[in-house]
Amino acid sequence: MTLQLALLLGYSALRAGICFLPFAVAVGVGNVLATKLAPLVAPRWLIIGGGLFVLAAMLYGSTLTRDIPYFPDLFGPIVVGGFGIGIISVILPLCAVAGVGPREIGPVSAITLMVQNLGGPLVLVVIMAVQTSRTLYLGGTTGPVKNMTPAQLDALGYGYTYSLLWVAGIAILVGIAAFWIGFSARDIARAQHTREAVEAGGEKLSKKATVRARIQ
Repeated sequence: MTLQLALLLGYSALRAGICFLPFAVAVGVGNVLATKLAPLVAPRWLIIGGGLFVLAAMLYGSTLTRDIPYFPDLFGPIVVGGFGIGIISVILPLCAVAGVGPREIGPVSAITLMVQNLGGPLVLVVIMAVQTSRTLYLGGTTGPVKNMTPAQLDALGYGYTYSLLWVAGIAILVGIAAFWIGFSARDIARAQHTREAVEAGGEKLSKKATVRARIQ
């Protein structure tokens, strides 16, 4: 959607970034809410709920055209999708460390973070490939936007909105996979407390090591 703001609507990079700030706020709100609900609600339902927000945002976004206004047509899916992503991004890592002992939680958390960092760009590459393929199929081009004809701009816009359908498909797959998550809210709460204790212990050890280094 950032590219849609910058390319199709003619926004500058600064204006597009500012318009996308609500996404970051929505992700933060989703993070906070997920942290509060994690000890109370089974993780599968939180993931499915977050996935529904993402699904709704992507399906609505897939119907937009290049001549729509930012508010409310783009603002709505940006906020709704960001909120859903915020919920999922908290619960999934907790599921990965649920049932893991204090000694293993550090390495498992590191592996989970690595998978997230590698998986995100990989999905983005696939989505961008889908968008480019769809744009070319509709008679568009990958050249500079300023040199495109109205028909080519329409093709580019349809390519972006079509790629959102693929993101919606990913949200559906995540929701289906969530049904097989067998952890309870108590398991997630335990994992949450264990990880916080391990992280707090690591910070204390780091501070002690820093003090000793200064003394020496």
